[in-house]
Amino acid sequence: MRTGGKRLVTGALVAAAVSASSSALAFTECAHTIATIYRGDNGFMQIVFNGTPNAYLNISSSNADFKDWYAMASLALVNRKTVVLRYAVDGVACGTVAEQNRSDLIGMTMYQ
Repeated sequence: MRTGGKRLVTGALVAAAVSASSSALAFTECAHTIATIYRGDNGFMQIVFNGTPNAYLNISSSNADFKDWYAMASLALVNRKTVVLRYAVDGVACGTVAEQNRSDLIGMTMYQ
């Protein structure tokens, strides 16, 4: 009976670890084409996406990835490519007000 109890506890610990790791990997990806890029106001950048009027993203020049994202967004705009933005949380409503002024942007990908 003791062995069964240890297995139950071990199984519960493994299940908890798997659950914790899968929730830690939660993120949202939003695909957009870029309509315009605005730079100004002490380095502030606004990327405006094609689609709904509320589809834009503000990025501060203090962001560690600012220069890389500016270069990639510019390249996507000129070449009419799609960008995919990855946010650190699950459930971001892409193309809505919920996507503006986010501080949890963790990546950007460009593809055809």
